[in-house]
Amino acid sequence: MFPRMPQDGQVTITYEWRGDFENAAVGALHAEGFGPGQVSTDWRAQVHRHSLGWVCARQDGGLAGFVNVAWDGGAHAFILDTVVAASSSIPWWPPGPGAPASAPG
Repeated sequence: MFPRMPQDGQVTITYEWRGDFENAAVGALHAEGFGPGQVSTDWRAQVHRHSLGWVCARQDGGLAGFVNVAWDGGAHAFILDTVVAASSSIPWWPPGPGAPASAPG
């Protein structure tokens, strides 16, 4: 795990490569970022079968972010399913599916 302390010093966020997670937690996070429809996906089986790895970001013990590193089994890997909870304090990832939740105004 890799802890990250934001500058305000009040919140600790940890990152874990191939971290353990519950399907329901990733499903809820995915639904928050991308909309409903994937809540019942077996995320654990899917990433173990198709991914080089994934990163779980945790804040206050809960899953605050997730990114999947899919690959072709050889030389090519790419990032999918990047999502961060809108309530998280992850400073360099905007909430939602890797993009700001609203346009700058």
